[in-house]
Amino acid sequence: MYIYSSKLKSNKEIRREAREDLSGNWIVAILVCMLAWVLTEMLTQDPQIKERVTGVINNPIHGIFEYWTTRNNGEIQKLGILISIIIGGPISFGVSRFFLNLIRNTNPKVQDVFMGFKYFFETFLLNLLMGIFILLWTLLLIIPGIVVGLSYAMAYYILIDNPELSAMDAINRSKDMMDGQKWKLFSLYLSFVGWFILCLLTLGIGFIWLNPYLQRSLAGFYQDLKDDSNDNSEYAGTDENYKVNSIE
Repeated sequence: MYIYSSKLKSNKEIRREAREDLSGNWIVAILVCMLAWVLTEMLTQDPQIKERVTGVINNPIHGIFEYWTTRNNGEIQKLGILISIIIGGPISFGVSRFFLNLIRNTNPKVQDVFMGFKYFFETFLLNLLMGIFILLWTLLLIIPGIVVGLSYAMAYYILIDNPELSAMDAINRSKDMMDGQKWKLFSLYLSFVGWFILCLLTLGIGFIWLNPYLQRSLAGFYQDLKDDSNDNSEYAGTDENYKVNSIE
């Protein structure tokens, strides 16, 4: 189990450090998040993607407005769902890796998005298992599904630092890491609600900046838990050298 001291950073500190890290790195962080969105969301949900992308390029404001007001959320293609399931895990791994590299100042780059494909089987399986488990719990009640989702939230980061782990091991270790920390993570998400509403008022344009801010904050949340517990948990020393640095 993970044992934490009383020195964990507040969510306010985590958000402040996220803004500091992103200062001077906004462009590459935005590119990473937009690339992930294109690969896992836009391309898999819109059958008229070519026309929509062209519209955004030619007239950004009109194109984005047209995209969000004309797409049919109730008719996601079966092929799109399949593609999302297949590449969602590797892409999530890659995005998480980028933001950990940003925190650790270990050469964060856009190419990090694709690093999950080097560990395709485990990242695919991790995404699939988490999706199934969260869905099953959500079928019972929404709140248990949210709790389970919070419990699994550190799984990708753990797999990045410990690529030898199986998907199930990463999930179980995430559950251990989040024991007693789920409310704090939920509060971190809640602190972004105001920004989310503002982004909606900008017809979605604000999400270009909000997503990197949120992703860096989540990675910071993990890093803080890891740093605080590293000398006190049963996992102490297993990933102290940040194996993310050796993944090439």
